[in-house]
Order: sequence, then C-alpha cells, then structure tokens
Amino acid sequence: MNERKLGTDGDTYLDSSGRVARCSTYMESVVQRVRCYMRTFQGECFVNSEYGMPWYDEVLGADSFLMKHIAATVKENVLLIDGVESVDGINLSLTGRSISGTIKIVTTEGTTTVTV
Repeated sequence: MNERKLGTDGDTYLDSSGRVARCSTYMESVVQRVRCYMRTFQGECFVNSEYGMPWYDEVLGADSFLMKHIAATVKENVLLIDGVESVDGINLSLTGRSISGTIKIVTTEGTTTVTV
C-alpha cells in the first residue's frame, strides 16, 4: 500500500527510519478510510463537498430514540467508501452530544471492527 498512515491524532507521522509512515495492508488502509470519513462533516472538504458523513443534516440533534435511523444512515454512507464490501454490524451509543461505537466491516481481505 502506498497510502500514508495516520496517527491517533489524525496526522501523518514519521516511522523509525524517518520517513512518513505508510499503511502496510489493504485492511489497514480501508479502516483508516472509514475513520477519516466518519470524522469529516459532509461539506467540510472544499475539494469534494460530498465527502463525509451528513452529521448536520441527518444525525446531530437526533435523540437516542432515533438510533436505528442514525445506524442506517451510518451504514448507508460507510458502504460508499472504497474497499468496504458490506457492513455486518453497527453498535453506536449517544452520550449527550457525543456519538461513539464500533462498525464491523467486510473487505476483500476479511472482516474487522472499526472504532469510531
């Protein structure tokens, strides 16, 4: 893979040899794409205003009674990400104004869980 690897803070970093770290597997690359997509508000990226989750339009402001709707919106959008073949499960929790959870995705290399 020739995709830059992002650290926990969402920024690139240098590996032990002083070069920008790269994703080592396809699965790692897809997981990173899902995390980036989930952390981007739709319309935030000026180069591609369609990229990102529709947090403002469909998710934020919804209460916990609408978790099925939120999960369906997340699933629909995660399936648009290059490399994701299917979504096997979504476990989200809404605490105040924060949403967190896990998404179980399937790629050509197998199944993994992404923490969002």
